[in-house]
Amino acid sequence: MASLYKRDSGTYYAQFYDSERSPSRKRFSLRTSTKSTARRKLTELEDAFVEGKFDPWANSGRKTDPFNYNRPEASRNASLSDAIEQFAEAKRKQGRSDRTISTYRNLWERFTDRFREGTKLSGISPSDVEAFCYDDSVSSATRHKRYRHLHAILSWAEEEGLTTQSPVEDVSAPQKEKKLPTPVRKEDLPKLCSAVAKRYRKLRRERKCRPRQIVWVIPVFRWAFYTGMRATEIVE
Repeated sequence: MASLYKRDSGTYYAQFYDSERSPSRKRFSLRTSTKSTARRKLTELEDAFVEGKFDPWANSGRKTDPFNYNRPEASRNASLSDAIEQFAEAKRKQGRSDRTISTYRNLWERFTDRFREGTKLSGISPSDVEAFCYDDSVSSATRHKRYRHLHAILSWAEEEGLTTQSPVEDVSAPQKEKKLPTPVRKEDLPKLCSAVAKRYRKLRRERKCRPRQIVWVIPVFRWAFYTGMRATEIVE
């Protein structure tokens, strides 16, 4: 009746088959790359299907949702304020520090300031998430932090059945700004080599290193500086 299917990405999918239905196969993600977890979830869904609680062929409604079919309908659209309170409590039980929870709460408050009081999670759209996470007035690091925290909160809310679908899944993560490494200047090279030699002599006096154990890196540093070779190339 049902089987596991593993995508090239490593994610496991459930595949239900019924020759009397159209289409005869229904496939959906189990949101895990661990086979034992996928197998356990598949068994749960097979039992629910037999009991009539879950049906991947249903047109709409709770029965079609493999992760929320057994949750009360009323809990599947929490308000923005209820969502953060439940999220904070869940993280507190997991042992997260008050400081970490406060960071999540403060960011959520900044995000939800744009919504009316009493707004439900279903009222958040991908464009709302994108506008907040791609705000040009903040740094690249802040944009990435906003996305990471919203992703954690909204994905958790979806897993807990507080909303039917997380809007953050349709938004790509902002790219972190790539910073070039600071190069060693020519006047720094002799200072660097001198520091290595000085430490080598100190450790030798204290008999804490073997002959030539540390000092060999000096010609390596010089070679790297004047040739521009990568560390892996020098090792080879």
